[in-house]
Amino acid sequence: MFGVLRSLRDGLAKTRKNFTDKVGNLILGEKIDEAFLDELEEALIASDVGAETASFVLKDLKERFKRNELSSRANVKDRLRQVLF
Repeated sequence: MFGVLRSLRDGLAKTRKNFTDKVGNLILGEKIDEAFLDELEEALIASDVGAETASFVLKDLKERFKRNELSSRANVKDRLRQVLF
């Protein structure tokens, strides 16, 4: 039983690291635009976050982007933390 839990924990840790590495590289730039949001979507899907979660997160970010609530990539990073963690 403990081996299964350890495997699950290790798998989740790997997914989290993969996600933070890919998204962290995107956040380094300045400009927020549709291309950035598309790249972020690809990073979310590639990080095994899941299609449903990626869709939910991107819908939220795109709505906020259109309402000018995201003025920097740091704002995007903060919002990702709120939504995902």
